[in-house]
Amino acid sequence: MKAIFENRQRLSTFILLIISFAVYLATFTLLFNAAHMLSELSCAAAFIVASIPSAILFLRRFKEKSIILRGTFIWIASLISCAVGFKILCFFTQIDVFSSVCFAFCLGLLFPFITKRFVLSGKLPCFSEFCFNALCLLMGLFCAYTFIYYSFSDFFTDIAEKQWLPMAIIAFAILLFAFFRFLLRIVSSKKLPSYALVLILVAIAVLPRLICIIALDTATKSDFNTYFKIGAAMAQGGMDSGKYVAVFPHVIGLPTFLAPLFKLFGAHLIVGQIFNLFLTACIVLLIYNIGSIIAGKSTGITACLIWAFFPSQIFYSVLLCSEYLYTALFLLSVFLFLRTFCKKEHTLPDTEKAKTAYTFIGAVLTGIFLALTDFVRPIAIILLIAFAIFFIVFIIKKKCKEKIVIKISAFLLLAAVYFTCGIGLNAFTEKAIGQPTVAGSYGWSLMVGTNAKSFGLWNVDDSDLYTYLNAGKKLEPQQMQDIFLENAISRIKENGLQGNIKLLFQKHKWIWNTDHDSIQYLKSALNGDGIGNRAFLKLYDFIYYFNTAFYLAIILLVLFSFAYRIRYGTHKKLAVLMIAFCGIYCLHMLVEVAGRYHFTAVLLFCIFAAIGISKTKGNERKFIFTK
Repeated sequence: MKAIFENRQRLSTFILLIISFAVYLATFTLLFNAAHMLSELSCAAAFIVASIPSAILFLRRFKEKSIILRGTFIWIASLISCAVGFKILCFFTQIDVFSSVCFAFCLGLLFPFITKRFVLSGKLPCFSEFCFNALCLLMGLFCAYTFIYYSFSDFFTDIAEKQWLPMAIIAFAILLFAFFRFLLRIVSSKKLPSYALVLILVAIAVLPRLICIIALDTATKSDFNTYFKIGAAMAQGGMDSGKYVAVFPHVIGLPTFLAPLFKLFGAHLIVGQIFNLFLTACIVLLIYNIGSIIAGKSTGITACLIWAFFPSQIFYSVLLCSEYLYTALFLLSVFLFLRTFCKKEHTLPDTEKAKTAYTFIGAVLTGIFLALTDFVRPIAIILLIAFAIFFIVFIIKKKCKEKIVIKISAFLLLAAVYFTCGIGLNAFTEKAIGQPTVAGSYGWSLMVGTNAKSFGLWNVDDSDLYTYLNAGKKLEPQQMQDIFLENAISRIKENGLQGNIKLLFQKHKWIWNTDHDSIQYLKSALNGDGIGNRAFLKLYDFIYYFNTAFYLAIILLVLFSFAYRIRYGTHKKLAVLMIAFCGIYCLHMLVEVAGRYHFTAVLLFCIFAAIGISKTKGNERKFIFTK
């Protein structure tokens, strides 16, 4: 009887698999016209091959009919979702049949892990665990799409045998994995105190940036020159481009920090570059501490090492840009939030009053630095929303009502301090420029971001409109922003649903599929014919492609990291960074995009990838640390 029962279960499983294939092919038929059926059949065949691992998993777990039915239902839904997503990918990229089969098979390998984790485990995960795994899945999809699109796009048209490029990048990712594991082993094998370890990491990060600053002779141009001019004017007690700052208040953020330095040491580019080196040291310290809080010291060390050797991040230190400053403030806000709301009980002060005071002081400091982040670049509201979501889903517990009340009160205080300091900083800006500022500069960003002709990038037409409204009609700053917002709404309506969806994919390309902006900025800013400048121009193509390969390799390591988290467990504190990344991603799908706007996300990638490198099974036991 048992054999008969098992055979029936096996037969029912095969029948369900056949039904799922039929549903899958029917979905293709309904979605796409018959003229493209041949190519769709090849894609369907690729997905059928990719589904073999899931089929094997189900056949091995056929003892409970409910599990098979539930698992096959999830499997069918996964196939349909992948079919739709894969067709969208094919629409916006040009990839051949061999590449489509490889991509489909890679997606198919995810099915057993997903079904085993969510379906065959015998129990449904709790809400917070489900949210964490959902975030990991979203991040994995982002990494997979970015890698595939980048590998098969027109960024590598000059490279011969382009079809082997993805395999070469995968090999490079494996090489980087081994390289950073080796560095981690060397650094961690020494019984060093924490301060000595941090000093070593800071030196490793600062040295290549210092070499670039010394070797390359550059001049300030474009937005970087605006920061320099405003900072120099503020150092002398005046203000340059007052109305421009009134329209775009965040422009005054970096000059406000540079003005005291220019006043002490003179208005020279090297002063700003040395300030970038100071910020480099701060960022390393923050990455190390955030990584340590989330997943241990080995993760903090690895994240610092990845960022220290990241080519694009090195070249940004030569430019007088605001990216280093607002990213340091961004990370400082994250660090203070984690220290305040996610600190383990035994590491807090002994008395309840001291613990409460610690929580409220941390909330106040977090709110202050969030406001300073907004002062330099208006993205802190995204981080505040990420904090709120993380707080509700992962922090609030029902075990102790008194502690819940204290934490909720502290978080509300954090938000109140953030908005209050924002008002104060806006008043400082208005006093510095001598006129009222706009309520927000999102009108311009939305207008540029919805320009389908320029793919959401800065363009001459919108710049001419600003010049016309500023010089021609001589409108007030708020009136100009209102006109920009009206144009943005009109463009969204004109683009239509299909046009807006296509624009989103194009904007993804220009912000997430590019990491060479710093190299191009640096090339245009070279000043003179020194040895360093000549060497940079001679090696420009190599630097360009090496940086691209490094970026894609890190993307693959991030993909591996999240796949590993789903398989072997969670670091729930990581969710705050993932939610923040999702917020940054969604924001830039609406507003203006540029390659350098993902600067902060690159640091998050370093932490994500570091978890996959340092926290693979059994690896964390091999490293010894001292306090």
